[in-house]
Amino acid sequence: MSKQSIAKSAPARGPAEHAVRDQIIEAAHEYFAHYGYAKTTVADLARAIGFSKAYIYRFFESKQAIGEAIAGECLAEIFAKTRDAVESGRDANDKLRKFAKTLTSASIDLAFNDRKIYEVAAHASSENWLPVQAYVERLQALLEDILREGRESGQFERKTPIDETCRAIYYALLPFIDPVFLQRSIDLLSDSAEVDAVLVVLSLSSETRMPFKQAELKPVIDAQKKPLVFYSYTLPSNFARTELAKSGVVVLSGLTHTAVALKQAATYATFKPVAAAASHVPAAFDIAKHLTSSALSEYDSKMLLRSAGVAMPEETLVTGKTALEAALAHAHFPLAMKIQSR
Repeated sequence: MSKQSIAKSAPARGPAEHAVRDQIIEAAHEYFAHYGYAKTTVADLARAIGFSKAYIYRFFESKQAIGEAIAGECLAEIFAKTRDAVESGRDANDKLRKFAKTLTSASIDLAFNDRKIYEVAAHASSENWLPVQAYVERLQALLEDILREGRESGQFERKTPIDETCRAIYYALLPFIDPVFLQRSIDLLSDSAEVDAVLVVLSLSSETRMPFKQAELKPVIDAQKKPLVFYSYTLPSNFARTELAKSGVVVLSGLTHTAVALKQAATYATFKPVAAAASHVPAAFDIAKHLTSSALSEYDSKMLLRSAGVAMPEETLVTGKTALEAALAHAHFPLAMKIQSR
């Protein structure tokens, strides 16, 4: 499929640079930001600008076309920030870090600081509007350029097909950059405890090269306050396992094991030990006043222990037929009976 320019959306019915078209987009941006995309109609925009609906339709064929123009502007801004950050990178490793950090930061910033406009982007993503398709293609093309540079310089492994590597990295970032996925995560925040764990997805099949140096990795791991889970989507080499072990990292190569590890990390992060109860010091117990003879029966001994605060099984002392019948009437089954001769 040929790549679309992010600025393109649904066909406009007036000149793209026409002042009125820009005025409609500006007014719609403000209206969407205040009331939201779903609650805004073309009639609302017409009243706000002072135009008729028919006049607006000369420039945009529908409310979606206006929404596409605004979504395209937002996505173009995020892509521009990401591209500029990548171009400032020293090498492929640095460019990949800047790609992920800038892209996720810009997406999250839009989600929390411009909620109504973010709703437009989420709607555009769920409906797969043209600006979203173009945005995804440009991001993946930029990511592929970084991977090719890293392979040519020897920083990244070359065994895995580049399209698979690109797809794996993009999907790993998707929960933090796609408006629908990110919106779902935001909605769940109030209903679930924070999962304090980090999943690192990478390829570790090389027998001679690592995607990062141990001297750079270990300080980062030591500084983390969150559990780290490393998953290699290719079979990790013994060389990679050995090198990472020097930094205290265990590499997992199975999705099942990775899921179990993340679940355990989440359980560990959300576990709150019960505060220790204040130790209770029982009052001094004078046993002398309870002694009437030098020899105590088992029953008498247990009664004394119970009165001193020691937990003992409840018992009923039976000394005659009438007392036995009364005890049986109130007994709970199973019944334990101990007969002691005099």
